[in-house]
Amino acid sequence: MATDDAELMDLIVGGSSRVAQRFMALSPDRDFIVADRPEITRWLAGDDASEFSRFVDGAATGVKHVHIFAAVTDPQADPELIESVNVRLPRLVLERANDAGYHVTTYGSALEALGPTTNRYLESKRRVASMVDEFARNGTDAFHIRFHTVYGTGTPQPHMFLGQIFTALVTNSSFNMTSGEQLREYHHVDDVVTAITLLNAHRTGSSATISHGMPVRLRDLATAIFASLDRSNLLNIGTVQSEQTDVYDSLGGETLELEGLHFREPIAGVVDCIRQALAAATQDN
Repeated sequence: MATDDAELMDLIVGGSSRVAQRFMALSPDRDFIVADRPEITRWLAGDDASEFSRFVDGAATGVKHVHIFAAVTDPQADPELIESVNVRLPRLVLERANDAGYHVTTYGSALEALGPTTNRYLESKRRVASMVDEFARNGTDAFHIRFHTVYGTGTPQPHMFLGQIFTALVTNSSFNMTSGEQLREYHHVDDVVTAITLLNAHRTGSSATISHGMPVRLRDLATAIFASLDRSNLLNIGTVQSEQTDVYDSLGGETLELEGLHFREPIAGVVDCIRQALAAATQDN
């Protein structure tokens, strides 16, 4: 008996990720099937897609769209773990898509599109984008969405630039950084979710990059954060060697498909979120 499309649900792979949680929270009229670390570990334990297939086939309502938010973002993590979660997992999902009849969206980093890199995380996402393009050209409804650095809600990840700043502020320790001339775009997670929804509703080609065209220099961002808390004495700019392969030039303009979408001003938005996270950390202690 065929399942009515209205009864099918979206499968969220990696439901504990910051973007996934806000994606679900901002869609109160939709129901989701959520798979997180225990399910993903089970799927990847074997050499084939049998465990994943059993999960999908066993879903009471059926699956219409699979969103793969799960990722190992720390480039210093175990290379085998990065390969397994960031590359093998999307392939398992994509290989089953046509037979199961669902759409697939994978998610990556805007920096992956800048070319080959020694950063294992970014390189894994470059491979996923290429994989999605290959599946899409062969008839699979597959799409890859890249976004820049995400902030908002909760504590920044410790291996990220904002997470390192947060740790320095919590411990009242010196923060040593490069020249800070590198450029980054910072996007509030709720703005990213809105952009994801728009791009998924109008999929063009096999990939898209979310960009608001308001890049900031890391030194300006760090200076604003520490100054807002009267902790400028902790900030030491230029005491760490910069990587020559980093991004120092334009990151490109706003994504055309997202013209008219309001994005928060990045420096003010990040400063506000860091202050909120510090207040929460202080209260917890």
